[in-house]
Amino acid sequence: MFVLFSVKEIRELNSAKRNHKCPLAMFITSSTFTKDALLQADIFKIECKDIHWINNNIVKWQEQQITKSFSS
Repeated sequence: MFVLFSVKEIRELNSAKRNHKCPLAMFITSSTFTKDALLQADIFKIECKDIHWINNNIVKWQEQQITKSFSS
């Protein structure tokens, strides 16, 4: 089951970003974001990565590493 992260979570991350004086932030989740959350993230300069990014990058990288280890 996917949890849709909303504007609330983006605003919480933005508050933490400001409290720690970070110019940028990244929110990575194995779920997804609502459209409004992504719009809010753009305004706050928060880069969002969801399950599709994980599958296309991290899972693909893991599979390549497994292939490398068996071919060595």
